[in-house]
Amino acid sequence: MARTQRVRCNLCGAAVARLWYQAGEFTYVTCQVCNLHYLNPQPTLEILVNEYYTDDAYFSWYYDGGYTAQEEAMLASYRQTVREIVYEAGIQKGQLLDIGCGSGYLMVVARELGFEVEGIEPGKSVAEHGHKKFGLKIHIAPLEEVKLAPESYDLVVIESTLEHMLDPFDTLKRIARILRPGGVVFIKVPNANVTLTSRAVRASEIEENTPFHTYYFTPQTLSMLTRKVGLWPISLNTALHFSVPFRLRQWWEEQRERRMKRGYVVSHLERKLNPKRFASSPATLLDRFVGAMIDIGAVRLGTPLWRAIDRIPLAQKGHTISLWARKEVL
Repeated sequence: MARTQRVRCNLCGAAVARLWYQAGEFTYVTCQVCNLHYLNPQPTLEILVNEYYTDDAYFSWYYDGGYTAQEEAMLASYRQTVREIVYEAGIQKGQLLDIGCGSGYLMVVARELGFEVEGIEPGKSVAEHGHKKFGLKIHIAPLEEVKLAPESYDLVVIESTLEHMLDPFDTLKRIARILRPGGVVFIKVPNANVTLTSRAVRASEIEENTPFHTYYFTPQTLSMLTRKVGLWPISLNTALHFSVPFRLRQWWEEQRERRMKRGYVVSHLERKLNPKRFASSPATLLDRFVGAMIDIGAVRLGTPLWRAIDRIPLAQKGHTISLWARKEVL
């Protein structure tokens, strides 16, 4: 039985490639047509499942001082992440599918926000942990083996998973099929641009994840791949300034809430005794004016500004790529 298989570029189909990085016995190449980085030859699916993605080997870190040892901290972190995902997607409720969900921490938070959640996770032990502890619906199988109804999800999340796939194009085709028209997929992958910037980063990032990471994307190649399956990018951020408009607006709301708590008694009395004066007081008017300016600057002007900045190569050096893509409404 063959242990490896040679592949063509998953994005453009070309067979011409140059060496990108040699990680021991494994070779990463760069397509000379579209610049996609990928492992070639790749271990077969049977070899990956039976020798690399075993519960004892690959998922042991999940329990040995890993995620489950810090569940509360993980949930707190995901509460920030999920709100940013939902904010950029523009979808506040509906059916959410998390592909490569692990124990389902993202799903727990999404459920708190009102989403109907479902997950896919081939790792049996971590999936069972999420099912038993949180009561989550998790399919314990690869995406290719799970039967999902067409046009049944409003938001699909595939975070730190697409780079592991043997056929990312097929994965995104499946996602496009199950998304409702107007639905959004959120994709998060390592950024090959930052991996290219130094030998030290290149060695630590690639060798640590070989052969688990079969593909490395840049903002350009990831956007091209989503468009190829009919999913149109609506927002792209790197970790250098992930969702700046969202965080600016959130910071202002937190500051306003703190001021409200500090001055609650005084403002309450003012409102009761002299509501007209309170409504027109300098402090109230200033708060409303600054809030409106931040809302306009952060959302209406800031969002397109940061999206424009993300098109500049120098701004695409963040550690990860976060991309939102929408399925067209026909």
